Amino acid sequence: MKEFLFKAKAMFNGIPNSSKWIESHNVKGGFSGSIFVGGVQCYFKSFGMYTGLPAINEKIFEGDILEWLSTEELKTKVRGVVKYEIYKKIWQVKNDDLNICVRLCDVYNHSIVIGNCFDNSELLEE
Repeated sequence: MKEFLFKAKAMFNGIPNSSKWIESHNVKGGFSGSIFVGGVQCYFKSFGMYTGLPAINEKIFEGDILEWLSTEELKTKVRGVVKYEIYKKIWQVKNDDLNICVRLCDVYNHSIVIGNCFDNSELLEE
């Protein structure tokens, strides 16, 4: 059975906490751009759902930045953000700057999570 798990950045005095992420199965909508994850007020733009797939180093959530080697021959490092494609109903890893879009199920088992698009968007520019 699929595990429904979510994570989001905790808020402190109305602003996102720079280091505290909350993971929980419990989610409730809030007002003024917030959501409650595990009973803690969180910033809605940082909200992400667990994909159900693990990377080499940790669970993969929506918004995570993954890194993997593109092919056996080239051994080129590729990075992209995990997103859910609602119309195709699949998880994808995208890097718009490099025009890359792959299915998460094709790369998750040889990828590592190196950050997330909320805290580490600069990782996509390297």
